[in-house]
Amino acid sequence: MRLFAATAVLPFTSAFVPVLSDHQDVLKPGKTGIAPAIGLHLTSSYAIATLRHKNGTIETLARVKGNAQYVDQMAFWSDFSLRRNCESESQAILCTMEDAQRFANKAQGRAATVAVKRFATLLSDVKNVVEAKLRQEVKYVYPVMPVLAVMEEDDLRDALRYAGLVWSSPNGISPYYETTGAYAGMGHGLCASFHNISECKKEESTMQLEHVLFLNFDNSSFSAVLHPMQALNRMRPNVYITEPNLGWWSLAIDQSVRTEQLAQIESVINDVVTPLRIIPSKIILLGDHAHRCEYHGLIKRALWRSLHFDASSLLEANDGIDSALLAANGAAELAFRMENAEIARAADFDGPSTREQQGLSEEEVLEL
Repeated sequence: MRLFAATAVLPFTSAFVPVLSDHQDVLKPGKTGIAPAIGLHLTSSYAIATLRHKNGTIETLARVKGNAQYVDQMAFWSDFSLRRNCESESQAILCTMEDAQRFANKAQGRAATVAVKRFATLLSDVKNVVEAKLRQEVKYVYPVMPVLAVMEEDDLRDALRYAGLVWSSPNGISPYYETTGAYAGMGHGLCASFHNISECKKEESTMQLEHVLFLNFDNSSFSAVLHPMQALNRMRPNVYITEPNLGWWSLAIDQSVRTEQLAQIESVINDVVTPLRIIPSKIILLGDHAHRCEYHGLIKRALWRSLHFDASSLLEANDGIDSALLAANGAAELAFRMENAEIARAADFDGPSTREQQGLSEEEVLEL
């Protein structure tokens, strides 16, 4: 499935400072019996849960495989031709009916849609596995996932709620792309003084805008995303393409067929970088199969053919990086910062903070 999306720049707000909105859950940092917020990378076929400890280390808590319905749903959400269209009068009526049914389902305690239920099944499985490991209730998560043409933010939010989870950023336009998680996982776009909100904003304002090429070669899909990044702000991808049939599981054993499939992956990369003719500042690799030699070769060929650019040095920056965990590790870092930013934010206002309202000490909130 191929999709070209124009860049949309949204009003800048620090990625680590929650802005409360009246239609979402209020962030309540970890308390006795409830685990700290965890990072969650939802891929096209599995989920990885991670926890950032106070000392800066990141622990992988679980990797849970999605069932066949989950994989099919992620493939469906990646197909731009299936995106909901409410422009005409008749389409608008259908959309209104769908929205009403969605509202009614939630009001009666059911999953908002069939798709949400499929998605929430994996979330519930992850929650159960992590709770068994930590022996604490898991409630707050920072999710990141692929750029999907059809999936809407409400699908993610409804699935989290149906699974008994709360998005650890109450900001309605918080970045939840896996590209954001991977960028943070590489240590980019992160202010050093995140406990001091004003200093963090100043530091973020000096960060350079970069056009980053994210390439995800995973089990059940291949995706290429050209994404402008600066301090993890909420710029949307310039161009993105997801091919559910070009993941590692889909590659043929027959060499001639396999060669054709690899050529298709090379073509996808070419189609992403060619329209804007932008030489990427960085190349960040994601997925279980990011470091296969034949894959690196086709990346180099694609960028040389498209831009006459030698990508060798940019690819070398991924050496020694666990690309399968990269986005999940970044999500854990963002979860930790969001949770602690709420404490710092509350201190700027008169009256008791969320922590004080719950009768918690700062040690109880921050202790991981």
